[in-house]
Formats: sequence, C-alpha cells, structure tokens
Amino acid sequence: MRIRELEVASISPDIKFRLGQPLDASKRIAYYRKLGFSQEAFKNFSMHVAYAVDTEVYPVLTIIAMTHIEMLIHIVRIVLESVFKDQGP
Repeated sequence: MRIRELEVASISPDIKFRLGQPLDASKRIAYYRKLGFSQEAFKNFSMHVAYAVDTEVYPVLTIIAMTHIEMLIHIVRIVLESVFKDQGP
C-alpha cells in the first residue's frame, strides 16, 4: 500500500478531501530544496503537516505548524553557519 497525497475535492457546501497521486518523497524533497528557506516553503510545508494531522481544521494547524517550523529552520541555520564557518575555501 502506497501513501497518497491529500487533495481538496470540493469546498462547498463543506470542504471535502480525496486521495490524490501517490506520495513521492524524493520529488517533495527536491521541491522544498528548490524553494530554499523562503516564506513559500514554510507555508507549503506547514500546510502538508497540517493536512496530515487533521484535514478538518488544517487552516489553524497550518499557522501553528508554521510557527514551529520557522523556529526549527532558525536553529538549522545557526547550526549550519557554525559548522561551515570554520571550513575555509
């Protein structure tokens, strides 16, 4: 059994979801890498986290996830700068 993406099927009168294409982790990771540390990447990743947790209240969860992801990315930047600062060309 393969994990599938969640897609919005309809938004009126109630929001409904359906299973989409099979999840391809390598394509997802490549997509995030292309976005880098942009605000769009934060929003996109947060949305996927929120969908995975609870599709009914994902807008609220997206905001919560974004807050935590921004802190995590900040920590990752500090660690990477520290590690690579000492390495000269």
